[in-house]
Amino acid sequence: MNYPYDASEEAALEKLQYVLYYLKNMSALLDLHILLLTIRVVLFRQGSR
Repeated sequence: MNYPYDASEEAALEKLQYVLYYLKNMSALLDLHILLLTIRVVLFRQGSR
């Protein structure tokens, strides 16, 4: 979920959908999945824009 603050209304709505999904499905496993995806982006620049 990395949208600039001046993103469009559609992008803001999409971001809200991700937040609502996270809140509905909160778990240690989901947190671990997000952490691993983040590490992949930071270390290998895979999946980044």
